Amino acid sequence: MLDWQSYSTFQATASRIALSERWRPIPPEPAAPHLISPVKASETDVVVQISVRDRDVAERNVNTLLVRLGGTNLGQAEGATIIAVVPQSSYGEFTRGLAQIGSWNLEASRSSLPDPVHVAVRLAK
Repeated sequence: MLDWQSYSTFQATASRIALSERWRPIPPEPAAPHLISPVKASETDVVVQISVRDRDVAERNVNTLLVRLGGTNLGQAEGATIIAVVPQSSYGEFTRGLAQIGSWNLEASRSSLPDPVHVAVRLAK
């Protein structure tokens, strides 16, 4: 038979476990990229325009893709343009990832890409 003190201890422990399961901290959203000075065309190796329905969602997806491939979001230029660097070894996978985010057009590209590749990604509706 369970005595009152054991039952109270059991209830308190069960409550703590339930609360800890229910109230796990949510990881913070990645910080929004800062606005950088306007980027000159000569400073980017590739300019891509992606047609998307929701720019905020597309921006998060591009940032996730960059992180996964070892790239870096350097910030935003005018409008909804993400400026990033991508390792040359990951550039092919980066372009395939962009195709999953939305339909895209290559607007400008150098004939041979350096390592890392500086990319401007324009998000268009």
